Amino acid sequence: MTCTEVQIYEPALLGLTSPISNATLEYQRIEYLTSCLYACKASLDNYMIIPSVTMNMVQVLAFSNTCQVLYSLSVIDYPGWDRYAARATADVLWYFDRVCAKFEEACRQLEEETGSPDNVFSLAGGHEGLKSLSAKWRENLETATGIGMDFPTGELGGAGDAWLTNADMWFTNVWGDAQF
Repeated sequence: MTCTEVQIYEPALLGLTSPISNATLEYQRIEYLTSCLYACKASLDNYMIIPSVTMNMVQVLAFSNTCQVLYSLSVIDYPGWDRYAARATADVLWYFDRVCAKFEEACRQLEEETGSPDNVFSLAGGHEGLKSLSAKWRENLETATGIGMDFPTGELGGAGDAWLTNADMWFTNVWGDAQF
């Protein structure tokens, strides 16, 4: 449900090149961006509850899209929008770190269950791809906000323009060269 809310509010990110001349519409856009931010946070918080070994591709794709939207909300420069507050509310890098830990745990769990170190999490290199993307995004986020924000793990619950404009590219290399 929360990933649907992200999709409903995501169009507020479109056409942000110049402020709207009508102050009422400007306020409404900021309200939609804020709703989108909180929908992203709720969606990612829900994702963190799901055990990695039981995830399906739909959940992984919802996670990737929501992270892309949250990243966009964290870097946009728009009058009335506070990027620092957006990132303090829901830091996409914190979610990346948590999902990497979840993937590593799932890899260990599947290795224990199957007795083989080869499983979807070890072969695909998903958590390594996320760590690589996280490093690129960290650089862009620190540039956008002008500050490094390393939150303690318990507190919070650059990819370049191609990552923002082409949703099909977002998860292209996260799974590495593995063939499924």
